[in-house]
Amino acid sequence: MAVAAPNGTILQIAYQCTQFSRGILKRRKSASGRTDSSGQYTLTTYFSPDDQPAGAMPGEYVVTVTKIDEPEGIVDPYKKGQMPKNQLPDKYSSQRSPLSATVTAGGANRFDFPLED
Repeated sequence: MAVAAPNGTILQIAYQCTQFSRGILKRRKSASGRTDSSGQYTLTTYFSPDDQPAGAMPGEYVVTVTKIDEPEGIVDPYKKGQMPKNQLPDKYSSQRSPLSATVTAGGANRFDFPLED
């Protein structure tokens, strides 16, 4: 699985799983990961500190991608201007992201996302 980004860029990837049932929003377990410097990524699903299996559970996902520069030193979230900012267009980091994936049980489940803009 890969995300097309400038060489050496590290990105945060999240598979946000939401679905509607009878008009009610139902959240399921999301999966997240980070790319390596070549854009390759793997996901993990968090259940507890001791239970974080590789991959994502079967289902339909909205995929969000962010690039946040690692801060130097300690960041004070109460000081204006110190919080790191997302360097990608906002459309990739919201629940309205144009990126999506359908994970199937036993499927190849390889998803590549070219980022444009």
